[in-house]
Amino acid sequence: MQYCELTLDPGQTVIAEAGGMMCMSAGITMETVLGDPNAQNQGFLGKIASAGKRAMTGESLFMTKFTNASSRKEMVCFAAPIPGKILPVHLDDYGGQLICQKDSFLCGTMGSKSASPFRNGSERGCSEAKASSCSDYRDAGW
Repeated sequence: MQYCELTLDPGQTVIAEAGGMMCMSAGITMETVLGDPNAQNQGFLGKIASAGKRAMTGESLFMTKFTNASSRKEMVCFAAPIPGKILPVHLDDYGGQLICQKDSFLCGTMGSKSASPFRNGSERGCSEAKASSCSDYRDAGW
């Protein structure tokens, strides 16, 4: 089985789907958050709305943030729950967003967002009937 090994600089954070972490070194802290980890300064209702959007696309209500809390480089590894091929994708190469089937997101930099493409599903490559099985991944930049 393939896995993704990331080396984090001090203070650097990555996000992943709940349950995607395979192993981590001692200096990594883990925090599970409800909904979008990039919008945690919003109120309780905002968090519930964010988690509800994720649930409507078949994703988990929770995401996990992994942060290097040490003063040296640390490592964290992620693996998919089923065998498959892991492809690194720079969203900048795809205009900043990529529409994928549900459960395709493994991990990403802080600032990566997963959203439902319900608004204009047919214009984005998902028919209205199939919109719930797609996720729109966006990156704030590398």
